[in-house]
Amino acid sequence: MAGATKERKRLTTDDVAQLPALIDMTTTMALLGVSRRYACVLAREGKFIATKVGRDWRVNTRSLLAYAGLDQ
Repeated sequence: MAGATKERKRLTTDDVAQLPALIDMTTTMALLGVSRRYACVLAREGKFIATKVGRDWRVNTRSLLAYAGLDQ
């Protein structure tokens, strides 16, 4: 189907509260509501603490929540 967009999973407050210390890029994208490409740009620019493991990123949850303004 041409032009169809993929719906991203929305995270609830309960989901955020139960996140592990490190999360993957898919969860990061869902939390920020951005594309994979933009989330990787943010990680490379050091907007939040992240490290590349092989081809994948692992993102520090507390740092990401602080960046998103969701830290408590």
